[in-house]
Amino acid sequence: PVNKEELMTALRKCHQTLWGGGRLSPPAAFSELCKLIFVKIMDERAPRRTGEPYEFQIRTHESSRQLGERVRVLYGRQQQQDRDVFTESLKVSDAELRTIVSHLEAIDLGRTDIDVKGLAFEQFMDGFFKGDFGQYFTPREVIDFAVQMLEPQASETVIDPACGSAGFLLHALEAV
Repeated sequence: PVNKEELMTALRKCHQTLWGGGRLSPPAAFSELCKLIFVKIMDERAPRRTGEPYEFQIRTHESSRQLGERVRVLYGRQQQQDRDVFTESLKVSDAELRTIVSHLEAIDLGRTDIDVKGLAFEQFMDGFFKGDFGQYFTPREVIDFAVQMLEPQASETVIDPACGSAGFLLHALEAV
């Protein structure tokens, strides 16, 4: 698990790698980054024996092509499971993929605090969405207050039509 600053640094490095000085637009680079983060999280959740390596990591003497093939297979599995969500293929070269994996492989996103991930995402997207697309991120104190008032139960459905970074949904899930 990492703190907010470490996660922000890794996200910035990843985005810079994908953006490539204008090779991809900022929204396209963000889209590719989201796909790769999701693949990493799914790999972290996969059952494995003690000492068994993750798929989303660089192995000793492994070429960029070998790593790229393995990560694309992971992404392909997720596409099969969530066809409505993952409608596009990965648009990342093997060399870029290797750099992204190097920035993220030591981070345990599953064990990194939910607030750290949410705050890092919001700060990462701050100028991008707030300035250009009018997105608003609800302060954590307001989210906590709303969830406490709601007292969500496991049998209930919580819906946030203005989802944004999913702060309300994540906190409601954590409360349940």
